[in-house]
Amino acid sequence: MFNYSDDPMKVADVFFDVDELVSKNPKKHIEMSPGGFSPDGKYFSYFLKHSGSDWDDAVVRDTSTRKDIDRLNWLKFSGLSWTQNNAGFFYTTFDPPKN
Repeated sequence: MFNYSDDPMKVADVFFDVDELVSKNPKKHIEMSPGGFSPDGKYFSYFLKHSGSDWDDAVVRDTSTRKDIDRLNWLKFSGLSWTQNNAGFFYTTFDPPKN
C-alpha cells in the first residue's frame, strides 16, 4: 500500500492499494512494481507481472483521480522514461508471443 500526506501531522491517505489488484484477479498471481512519477507529478506508472511471467504490463495512473488511464502490454526489460515536458514517455516492447 502506498500512502501520501501533504502534512506530516495528518494521517496519510491511501494513494495506491495493491490488495485491490489481487481482489480484482483472485485466481492469478500478480506481482506489482512501482515505476515512478512524471516530472510534474500528475502521473504515476507501475508494472504488473501475471502468474510469474517475464512480460510486464505498464499502467499509468492519474494522481489526482487515482484512476488508471493507460495500459501497455508485452513489455520486457523496460521502464518508462518520461519526457521533461510531460508530453509522454519512452519504453521498449516486443511482439507478443505466438501461442
